[in-house]
Amino acid sequence: MDGAMRAARAGDLAEPDYAAVAAEAAAALGVRLDRGLAAAFLEAIYVSGAEGGKAAYPDARPTLEALRARGFRLGIVTNRAFGGERFRADLREAGLDIDWDVIAVSVEVGYLKPHPRLFEAALDALGLAPAEAAMVGNSLAEDIAGAQRLGMPAAWKRSRPDADGVVPDFTFDRVSELLDWSLLAEAARVR
Repeated sequence: MDGAMRAARAGDLAEPDYAAVAAEAAAALGVRLDRGLAAAFLEAIYVSGAEGGKAAYPDARPTLEALRARGFRLGIVTNRAFGGERFRADLREAGLDIDWDVIAVSVEVGYLKPHPRLFEAALDALGLAPAEAAMVGNSLAEDIAGAQRLGMPAAWKRSRPDADGVVPDFTFDRVSELLDWSLLAEAARVR
């Protein structure tokens, strides 16, 4: 899967066909799996959520709730090999099962960030132009550059930089610092 994602990121950013990837990996080991069995195998072995090392930042939910109280609509734009109920279960497990206005998952949209189509799927669902929204993420290459290419302001949760020359509109260390981003504070006053 990692190799398929690396190839997609270096190419057209089309989401890999993970069932085909699993079938090819099994075939390389001498095991023949049809598409359905390969997909079921992948579902059975793929580790996600807290077990896969994904946990919410401690101040994430209170910050999201504060933004909602300020009148903002909230959405998710994410690269994931699984969407649907599995992704929503991961959100519940992480305590982030708020009433999202939109969830755009790469495997459901067909493209990986920073492809514009993934961002546009969320914007279209919200009925917003890029300049009317803001992206928050921890990848300079995928989140920040992808959003900014569309004209969307972007805030970066400081982490190990994965791109050179990308300058976020706002940088923060704790999620709650988003409440101090002048762009969001000003927009909340206008509402």
